[in-house]
Amino acid sequence: MTMVWSDSYETGNAEVDGQHRHLFELVNLIISVQTTDELKPLLMRLYKHTREHFQQEEELIRNKGFPGLAGHIDGHNRLLSRLNALSAEVGRGVFNKAELVTLVSEWVVNHILHDDIQTLNHQADKAPSKS
Repeated sequence: MTMVWSDSYETGNAEVDGQHRHLFELVNLIISVQTTDELKPLLMRLYKHTREHFQQEEELIRNKGFPGLAGHIDGHNRLLSRLNALSAEVGRGVFNKAELVTLVSEWVVNHILHDDIQTLNHQADKAPSKS
């Protein structure tokens, strides 16, 4: 299994899209590893990248005046908590690759397609159309 970027994941924000592409690269590296020794540094990179990405994304959304910001942040926090829990298991030598692959692949696809595109394309002050 490999995560493949497609135009349907584009949010319209070049910086966010670049971060999402990098997320796909990290996920594909995680999918390809076979041992906990290979996985540990990748999980650290994934967590760091994700936390930084979420902070930048939340600031963009806040600046757009998106009314669902609190819910979006809650979603980010839930994803980070799940990633932390799986990382803790890996730290104890438990390598449930299927669960990890499911988390990162569903998270990447669902979060980008269903949450990020909606929130980043929201415009707080849309002008009424002139007819």
